[in-house]
Amino acid sequence: MRRMLRVTGATALLTGLAVWVAAPGQAAPSGTGGCVPDVSGFWEGVFNGQVDSGEVTLNITQDHRRFHWVANANGVIIAQGDGTIASMGNDDSAQGSIQGEGPPLLKKVSAHGTVQGPCTFPTHALFDFTAIYVDGTHDAGTVDLPVHIPTGDGGT
Repeated sequence: MRRMLRVTGATALLTGLAVWVAAPGQAAPSGTGGCVPDVSGFWEGVFNGQVDSGEVTLNITQDHRRFHWVANANGVIIAQGDGTIASMGNDDSAQGSIQGEGPPLLKKVSAHGTVQGPCTFPTHALFDFTAIYVDGTHDAGTVDLPVHIPTGDGGT
């Protein structure tokens, strides 16, 4: 059970990485690039690590290119941290990264990936994560967040 909670923590952190793109900005028409995506709100999906896998939700608040994320697994906050996001490219995708922790079980988590969709309402996030637990166990894998429930408080 402790192992599953650790993996869930890593997954939640990875979810946070997906949310890293949670920086709002001036929206541009789809395919034109240059805007900062508004990924504030709730994201839902799954994580697949080398140690475990499961469901995860992420709550993101943002201030332009910077954001704060809180990851939950099984209704419990397992990790939180900060991240940054780049402007959307011409292909309607933006890259971002996050870092965080989840005491007492998760020492460090980091992730890097992409968010896809229009700037005003990104619809999908996918990223790779690495996690280190307080007992020294390492985990790595992917987080896939296909559900975004926006709050519209991304900022400018």
